[in-house]
Amino acid sequence: MPQPQPDERRRPKAADLSPPQIAAELRRHVIGQENATERMAILVRQHALSAGTMRIGIGPPDPDLRCGPALIMGPTGCGKTLLVRTAAALMGLPYSYEDCTSLTETGFVGRDLSSVMDSLVRTCGGSISRAENGGVVFLDEADKVRRKPSRNGPDISGEGVQRSLLALMDGSTVQVEVSGKRNVGFRIRTSGMLVLAGGAFVGLADMIQKRTRGRAGRIGFGARESHRDRRLREGELMRLVLPEDLISYGMMAEFCGRLAEIIVLDDLGPEQLLRILTESEEGPLQRAEVLAAREGIELAWTPRLLARIAAEASEGLGARSLVPLISRATRRVMFEGADLVRKRSSQDLLRVQLDADALDGGRYRVVRRRREA
Repeated sequence: MPQPQPDERRRPKAADLSPPQIAAELRRHVIGQENATERMAILVRQHALSAGTMRIGIGPPDPDLRCGPALIMGPTGCGKTLLVRTAAALMGLPYSYEDCTSLTETGFVGRDLSSVMDSLVRTCGGSISRAENGGVVFLDEADKVRRKPSRNGPDISGEGVQRSLLALMDGSTVQVEVSGKRNVGFRIRTSGMLVLAGGAFVGLADMIQKRTRGRAGRIGFGARESHRDRRLREGELMRLVLPEDLISYGMMAEFCGRLAEIIVLDDLGPEQLLRILTESEEGPLQRAEVLAAREGIELAWTPRLLARIAAEASEGLGARSLVPLISRATRRVMFEGADLVRKRSSQDLLRVQLDADALDGGRYRVVRRRREA
């Protein structure tokens, strides 16, 4: 009979989690975002309490004391979506993801606010009540719907989308038309939902720099800065963001005025990306190992290879670069490995070591075979 592993610890129920415990659980999946995990822990706990999905016996739930909408900013690949999705799952809250670039203003052809609400209800198994009480809606790529000048009529994919989302941020009642069914719909209250908008807001740091020049000149960019140094300085500037910066960027004043909080995630450097590879649960390295094991292959990664993957990812799209880099390193062994295994005993795992040069053509070395238990 298999014995439980030492790291298989009992996790507390959502109703028993304090903000420090929530943050600790989040950090098991989201690496290198200490400040953001703390603020998200407070946010989702307060949301769960106000929606009545979490009770601590101190007072009744009050939907009117809802958590206001929050904006989550950070460069591509820093973990914005992972943070929100993990927090919602941890607290047992229904979660719906929406890419704002696919939305149009209500009344025009395409996905709109009604579609967003329909998707949330579908994730709740059709339960409107569950969606109304505790639903978490993440509007990603919100920076892509900033106001854009148009000579060909209304800006239905920019300012128009922002305007239509105000009803969701306000906690209003929305009329939802069920997709694919004519004259079938329902009304849903959004006052018990947590609305989070996210985006990279590329170029916003330059605008903040101009505003702070003279008072925070030391944060400005230098002509000889490396790519990595510039990204670090951009992160420092983003922490100085004010609503007027967002308005100048193209976000509506009404949209910015409804934001209760702005959370800025850090850019991930080589050290944090290496931790994602070695510490994150169900990370890209673990997924690659599972796929290889299905072919009868056991992958062994050298520290030099992991360090090189982390370094190259830090110069690219952050954590989003890890998967294609790992795929590049394992491409040859995944192509040739099945034939190598077939020539050997089917009861054995073929142990293969990948070194730093695996990224240069997928080189690998068969080191030994380990018989499965």
